[in-house]
Formats: sequence, C-alpha cells, structure tokens
Amino acid sequence: MKITILFATHNGAFTLPLMMESIIHALLPENCQLEIVAVCNACTDNSKAILEGFRERLNLVILNEPRPGKNIALNTGIKAVTGEAVLVVDDDIIVDVNWLVTYSKLFREKTEHDIFGGTINAHWIEAPPEGLTKAIPVEMAYALTSDDYTTGPIDATRLFGPNMAVRASVFEEGTLFDEDIGPASDNKNYVTGSETEFLKRAQRKGHSAYFSEDCRVDHIVRPWQLTQAWLNNRAYKGGKSTIEMVIGSNRTPPLVPTILGYPRWTLYESLKLRLKITYKRLVGFENNEEKYRMYWDLYAKLGYSAQYKKHFKSGVIA
Repeated sequence: MKITILFATHNGAFTLPLMMESIIHALLPENCQLEIVAVCNACTDNSKAILEGFRERLNLVILNEPRPGKNIALNTGIKAVTGEAVLVVDDDIIVDVNWLVTYSKLFREKTEHDIFGGTINAHWIEAPPEGLTKAIPVEMAYALTSDDYTTGPIDATRLFGPNMAVRASVFEEGTLFDEDIGPASDNKNYVTGSETEFLKRAQRKGHSAYFSEDCRVDHIVRPWQLTQAWLNNRAYKGGKSTIEMVIGSNRTPPLVPTILGYPRWTLYESLKLRLKITYKRLVGFENNEEKYRMYWDLYAKLGYSAQYKKHFKSGVIA
C-alpha cells in the first residue's frame, strides 16, 4: 500500500517544523510506501525553505499554488497524489507515533468504508486563559474531537480537517474540494467548514465513514489563537458556516421577519449582547468565562446574520 499525506500551507513556518518532525518519527507499516504532497499556498514566509529542509529524510513533493485558498491548493495537490490511501490534513498537527500504522490498518480492514478520521486533541503552545475552554465550543474553535467520539462507523460530516483520510478513488471519481469556501489569505472572514462540505457530498455519493479513537493527532493552538480578536473572528466565521451547512444539505434556512435582509431576531439579540458587554466592561465581568461566552455568542450571531442577509438578498432564502 502507498500512503500519501496531503496538506496545504499558507505561511506555516511556525508549525511546519513540529509537524514534519512528528511524521519522521511516526512508524511506517510493513509493505507500505509513504509520500508527502505539500502545497505552498500564496506563502510569503519561509515555509518552502523549511519544507525543502526535510527532503533528505522524507519522500516529499513540494508544489506552489499562488492563488489564495486552501481548497484551491488541495485540489492542486490532488493532481500529484499517487497513493491509494490519502491522508488529508492541516499544516499544524503533531501526529502520534502509531498514526500511519493505524490508518494503514483501517484502509486494509475496513474495506466497506472510503472515509476515515481519528482523535484530535489540543497542543497548547501556551496554556489557555482561565475560563476559555468552558465558555466556548472548543471543538468548533480549534477543530477538536469531543469525548463522545467512539470507534466505529460515523457520519462523515463529524470528521475534522486536521485528521481525516479518503481513498484516492473518491477523488478519481471527481469529488474535489469546493474552491469557493474555506480558508483564504485574501479573505479573513471566509466561511468555515470546507472539509464538512466535501465530506457531505462524498457521503451523498455513497461513501461511508469510520472513526478510530486510536488514530491520534494533536492540533497546535498558536498563542495568537487565544486572543479575543482571533476568537471573535472565529465565532463570526462559525456563525456564517451555520447557514452554509444548512444550504449544503439542500435545505433552506427558515424564512423569518427581516430588517434590511438581516433576521430581526439576530439584530435584537445582538443589540442586547452589545449593551450587556458595554455594561460589563464598565462594571467588570464576573469572570473570564462570562466574558468569553458573551463575546462568542455575539460574534456568532453577527456572522449568522450577515450570511443570512447574503442569501436572502440573492433569493436563496425566500
């Protein structure tokens, strides 16, 4: 069996050394070959030079995709894939030593499934501030799996981008990534959930998924991903993706009373939250947990409202 690790990176100099070193130390199953296809996506840092430094120790193909967009870069990388088992991951993970062994076993033994995923834990570069992990949905914020994930068949859309794999045949049939959504360096408010959208389409075509608790990676959380500004932006994008996931399921978000295209209820709730936050900033929040929760709720509603308006104005919601 030949395994391909495929990922795109945009200015990944901070995490790439940790990721690539972990792959070097991962056990390679017997009778398996490994290749890595790394796509530098509109990089302006030394990501390519870092990757070049690993060529002597890894079978590494480095591609360049100047058009900004993670999904654009992944589709470019798919053209270079030669393995039948494709591990599609992010550029900020640390893989378990048995990661490749576990995936190899899944591909060989679970022949009725074409999509696989595994456990994702957080690797905190800095300890998260007190109250943060209780206040926000960390699974959404940092693409982590929760404790209720257990080994066995799973709805494909519950898998996350940092740790998923597909048979190459899924790509060969023409199921690729939607280049209109997902991370892009020229769009800081992109719609999240690009892997979910891909997995949803693949599942509709009859490709079932399997999850393994033993297939583990750690997702690196950078220090700036603990700042309030980053969290606000993440919540906003998560709110937008809520609308997109409904539409991607061939459903229509409920038609509700609007003001200038915005759902009236979101405007009301957002105003209430803004006033509460303003008041709390004057008198003081009870604790960090309250602060993080209020800000997350506000920006998630703002993102939902903005994306609802977009589709209401275009006639998708009618």
